[in-house]
Amino acid sequence: MIKIFRNIRKQFIKDGKTSSYLKYAIGEIALVVIGILLALQINNWNEQSKKNDLREKYLLSLIEDLKQDTTLVKSQYSFYKNDTIKLQSQIRRIKKYKNSIDTVKKIARYEFDTNIQLITTFSNKTYQTLINTGNIDLVDPWLVEELSKLDQLQKLVIDIYSLSMRSYSQILGIYNQRYPFYDDALAGDVLDVIWEQADDKHFLANYNEIVSSKQTTANNIIQMLPPMYSQTARLLKRIEASYPDLFIKKNSK
Repeated sequence: MIKIFRNIRKQFIKDGKTSSYLKYAIGEIALVVIGILLALQINNWNEQSKKNDLREKYLLSLIEDLKQDTTLVKSQYSFYKNDTIKLQSQIRRIKKYKNSIDTVKKIARYEFDTNIQLITTFSNKTYQTLINTGNIDLVDPWLVEELSKLDQLQKLVIDIYSLSMRSYSQILGIYNQRYPFYDDALAGDVLDVIWEQADDKHFLANYNEIVSSKQTTANNIIQMLPPMYSQTARLLKRIEASYPDLFIKKNSK
């Protein structure tokens, strides 16, 4: 193609058709400019298409993260609610049989569940990836703001979890040293002796402390989880409502 244009130019010059040559030259320049503009436009379309595809992937990944978090929060709430109910039932029985130290010891040794569940992180990998890669600009401003608010709430929840767990673990460690509820190194008669020889007043004080600590931990967590769930679920619904075409495409695959 370039060779053809060159031959045409030579022919115009050879024939002395200067005006025709100038018109041709202008036309050729115009064609080159148009070609460059088309190439740039096509390149822009390709880049925008890549950004749109990447944006969709991020949005779908965010949706999966939020779904996982709602499931996690519901599970945690159910665990602590049920655990609190059991703990309160034990406390009522202890109050009923307060004159029978043996009954209290049996409840403490065989029924009191020392375990608590701990959340150390939420499913926020997509949001963190958007931040770390600088691709956060691909997301609409309102969604960036909502994700930032949710991230702050998640950090607060984890901090409260950690503080509650640390306090409870310290009390539990001391309690277990004095009144072992489970230890592979001890069994049967050895554990029986430890519990039988325990000073009643000392035991009651320590047991009251560990029960109170666990109840406080559970109550703190139970209060945090409903607003955590509400904010997560609300954001999930808003994303689904804001990008309906995304779900049509997803379901059609």
